[in-house]
Amino acid sequence: MEALRKKHWAGRLTALAALLCFGAVAAALIAAIGAGRGAWHFRIGFKVLEYALYVGVAGIVVALVALFFAWRVRPARLLLVNLLALVAAGAFVAFVGNQVRIARSV
Repeated sequence: MEALRKKHWAGRLTALAALLCFGAVAAALIAAIGAGRGAWHFRIGFKVLEYALYVGVAGIVVALVALFFAWRVRPARLLLVNLLALVAAGAFVAFVGNQVRIARSV
């Protein structure tokens, strides 16, 4: 019974991590494309990018917790999804964080 409960939580946390991580990247892409094409003002695009960064960081935290749970129950699919979510959100947060660092330095 305990293993089933851990697998249940691992699956739910993995789904939440994937939603947060991939959703943050998708929201940032949509915001950038929309602002670039003039669908909305560039300030709206920057605000969406700011919130997408926060969601990406939250996704990384949830993915790390989900990875811990998935590691204990060991279904390969959950481990793979968590690792992909971590890589996607980690790259996104690192890129945007670097851009913020550069913008603040000028």
